Order: sequence, then structure tokens, then C-alpha cells
Amino acid sequence: MDLWAFIEETNRADDPDSLFLLFQQQLGALGFDRVCYSLMTDHPECGMSAGHAVARNYPEDWMKYYSAMGYEDVDPVRKAVMTARRPFTWDEMEVYRRHDTREKRVMNEATEAKLLDGMGVSIYGPRGEVVGVGFASSHGGVDLNPNVMSAVQMLTNQFHQRYMGMMRDRNGIPRRPVQLSAREKEVLLWSSRGKSNYVIGEILCISTHSVDTHFRKAFRKLEVNDRIMAIVKAIRLGLINP
Repeated sequence: MDLWAFIEETNRADDPDSLFLLFQQQLGALGFDRVCYSLMTDHPECGMSAGHAVARNYPEDWMKYYSAMGYEDVDPVRKAVMTARRPFTWDEMEVYRRHDTREKRVMNEATEAKLLDGMGVSIYGPRGEVVGVGFASSHGGVDLNPNVMSAVQMLTNQFHQRYMGMMRDRNGIPRRPVQLSAREKEVLLWSSRGKSNYVIGEILCISTHSVDTHFRKAFRKLEVNDRIMAIVKAIRLGLINP
């Protein structure tokens, strides 16, 4: 997987369909040929209301059945993405299967619909927005190791940023220019190269507390909540070049 190439290609994409196709292609290289991107809350910054599966390639017969059964209200994956702070596998949700028969039924029937080796990713916005993304394989055999899950998370963050930008433009909502200080750009740049707060502080001759302060200021300006999102957005906006 070439993350830099994916960023360049998605930044050149000019419509949501071509963007989603690029996302699917990269996920396919990791073993996932099914993805379901949902807005768990309203997203006023791009003029969109909450909606399940606003971008997806899950089987249509499963989506129709899921809707007819009212599974949106009991789906344990949807519940998990509202609180998860890291990517998670569906197998980690065994507790849901033990305690609620309807939730167990949702997951068992998803398996029957060939949604295998599932995982989920949550994205949180600065004003309480939540996006939930589900991934699965119709063939199985995906190695859900930490590296694969981190790669999926990074791809998802880039897709999300571009998708939100496209929807903002489509709905006529003006963009606010982002201006980072030199220090804020530096901490993001060194973080993109895998450096810890301590190492960044040593390089820049500042304390780790100051490093953290610069990160928090950058997060606020970029309207994100974590480093991966900040780095992806800063690269997309041309603010840093790793």
C-alpha cells in the first residue's frame, strides 16, 4: 500500500463516486472488498444530516433486509463506533452476542450474508460529530493484525476528509482557510515521520509540554481530534510535506 499515492490520487478526485472507488481499491489490496461509511450524527459543517451507509458497497440484498428488519437500532457495530477510540474487530464484540439475542442475530446474519472478518473505525469531529465505518471481506482470510488495522484507519481518515470537502463544496458551504504557525507545522511534520513528543522536543529544543500544546493548537485549527487526522489533513492542504 502506498499511502502517499493514495493521498495524491484522492486529492485529484473530482466527485464522490471516483473518490469512493479509489478507497475501495486500496481496501481491496488489504483484503476488504466491502465497506459501509455512515454519518452517525449530523454534520452541519458540510450540510449533511446523519445517515446510515451514505457510501457503501455492502450487498444490496443485505442492505434491504437490514433496513426492513430495523437493525440500525440494534446493530452492535453501530453502537461500538460511537465510543471506540481505536479500530476494532467485530470479534471483539463477543460481549454483545452473549447478552442480547437481537444483536447476536444481526451479527450471525451478517456472517451468512458473507460479511466476514469485519472491523470498524470511528472518526470524531471537534463539535461532537461521529462517523462510523465498517469493513468486511466476502471471502474471509483477512489478517486483522495491528498494522493492517492502522493502515485501514489512515486510508479512512483521508477518504473522510476528502468526502467532507466534496460535500461542503456541493452544498455551497464556504471553506475557512487554515493557517498554522511554523511550530505547529514542525511538530506535525516530525510526527508524520514517526517521532514521539520527547524526540520532537529534543529536535526543536522545546519541552514535551510545549510540543503537546502546539499539537492541540493545530488540532483546533484543523478541526480534528487526533494526530492521524491532523497529519492527513495538513498534507492534503499542502501545509506539510513529509
